[in-house]
Amino acid sequence: MTHVMKIFTDSPAFAEKIIGPAPGRPPQGADRDNPCDTHDNIRVLADRLLRGSETARQLDRSGGPAAQPCEIDFHPLWKHLLIAERSPRSQFDELISFIRERPGLSGGILALAGSGTGFHGSEGRPWICGEGNLHLCAFLAPEPPAPHRASAYMVLSVVSVLQTLDSLGFGGRAAVKWVNDILIEDAKVGGALVHTQNLGASINGVVLGFGLNVETAPAVPRDRFVPRVGSLAEFAKDKTACPPGTQPTPVGVFGRRACSLGPVFRRLSAVLADNYQKLLAGGYRELHEIYAARSVVLGRAVAVYDGDRELCRGKAVSIGENLELFLEGAGQPVTGGRLALL
Repeated sequence: MTHVMKIFTDSPAFAEKIIGPAPGRPPQGADRDNPCDTHDNIRVLADRLLRGSETARQLDRSGGPAAQPCEIDFHPLWKHLLIAERSPRSQFDELISFIRERPGLSGGILALAGSGTGFHGSEGRPWICGEGNLHLCAFLAPEPPAPHRASAYMVLSVVSVLQTLDSLGFGGRAAVKWVNDILIEDAKVGGALVHTQNLGASINGVVLGFGLNVETAPAVPRDRFVPRVGSLAEFAKDKTACPPGTQPTPVGVFGRRACSLGPVFRRLSAVLADNYQKLLAGGYRELHEIYAARSVVLGRAVAVYDGDRELCRGKAVSIGENLELFLEGAGQPVTGGRLALL
């Protein structure tokens, strides 16, 4: 049966770049029992995430963001998709604030922004948006509440990005730098954020945030933690020399000129949904093994800092079940701080 997703957007033209031409209302026989209704929670959330642009005000003069149920080839986990061409604030922060105020929000929500202001990475560090890059949030509501720690959802996020890039033709070139940076050839191309909401000892709400440099590498100040920044477009092209008059052979589904946000978003949303279901079914160990196998830090000399203060340094030898980092000869694992490769 056809899956129906409800889409809210402040720009139909931008949304079409992400998901393709809007097919209109679902045909007779589509799955109308799918919980993609426009109840108050979703309406209010869409208003918060999309309100603030002139485009949004023009789109729906009745006072709310535009929404349309669509027949769309998407994983059935996802019930609602909110697309902002430009977000006036961090969608990650807005989602966290929203679930604190309205703990009954149903899961299966994706929120994507083409660009915006107030975006950030870990510890509130500014994240510079670039047009054509991925700025994506997901809200999940495990049912029943899951006993995993927050680190399980960081593993879920990172592994989903790595597998997405593998499926798009990067063939194992992407890696993770502890704990949440995505690298290709030691250049940072993305990162992930996780916020969890607890019900007793279990998690009943999760906000995931993804930033991925798809088309452009933003002008980020270089330091010991981020000595180099790159984009998927930069690394997607075959580096071999081409005969005169020919074009380089693209790697995977896109080359440098064709690398675009839509295919990356659609693939990541599918991989993330599959891995989330695997996690809930008891597959954390498998996901953790992939995370550790794709770690760029294991076997290398590293230093870990708290701000400018060095906490420790040494050779990274293993990553624990809850993402604690073990250094050779150290008595205690590292459970916090920011890592620099030496």
